[in-house]
Amino acid sequence: MNILIVEDEALVAHDISQKLSNLGYNDLSFADSVKGALEQINNVRPSVVLVDIELKGDLDGIHLGGKLNEFQIPFIYLSNLQDIRTFERAKATNPSANVPKPVSLLQLRNSLLEIPSEIKGTQKFISITHKGKKYKVERESILFLKASGNNSEIHFRDMKRISSTPMGNVLEKIGDPCFIKVHRSYVVNMKHVNYYEGNMIFLYGLKDPIPMSDKYRNEFINNFDVV
Repeated sequence: MNILIVEDEALVAHDISQKLSNLGYNDLSFADSVKGALEQINNVRPSVVLVDIELKGDLDGIHLGGKLNEFQIPFIYLSNLQDIRTFERAKATNPSANVPKPVSLLQLRNSLLEIPSEIKGTQKFISITHKGKKYKVERESILFLKASGNNSEIHFRDMKRISSTPMGNVLEKIGDPCFIKVHRSYVVNMKHVNYYEGNMIFLYGLKDPIPMSDKYRNEFINNFDVV
C-alpha cells in the first residue's frame, strides 16, 4: 500500500510519516504542493493520499482533492480549519475522511481502516518463504512477529515459520494497522491480545508473554483501547 503525503511543513510531514511507520505503512512518498503531488501520481499511482488542505500557493489541498476524486484515488484531508465555507468546499470533493491537525495516531489509524480493503489492496492472505518453500498464510492467524537477525519468526497458534525477510519488511507486507510494534524485536497482532501487566503482553492461548519496551508503551495502550 503506497501512501502519498502532501504537506508543505517538513516537520509535520515527518511526524505523519513516523506515525504511519508505527502503523506498519512504510511505502511512502511525499509532495509539498499540488503540482508536486500530481507529478508523483503520474509516476506512481498511490493507494491513498493524505492532503493538507492549507497548502501554500495558488492551489490549495481542496483543489488537489477535486483532482483525486476525478482520478478515483481515495484521499484523507488534514486540517485545523473550522470555517463552514472551507468545510463545504472540502465536502464537495468526497474525501474518505477528515483528520484534524495536529494528527493523532488513533485518528490516522481509524481513518485508514475506513478505506475499503479492496481499494487499499489489502488481501486476506500473504505469502511467506520458509525453508525454500512458499506458503500462503492468513493475516489474522498471525499472533506475533519476532525479529531474529535478518530473519523473522512468524508465530501462529500451533507453529512458527522462519522467514528470510527482516521483521520490518514482513510488517510492511502485512500492511494491517492491527499489527503494532511493541519492542524493537516484537510486533503483536492486537486482535489476539488478552491483557497486559506492567511491560508484559499476554496473548490468548499463549503461556509466555511478549515483552513491551517503554518506547512503544503509549502506542500500544492507545491501540489496546480501540481494537
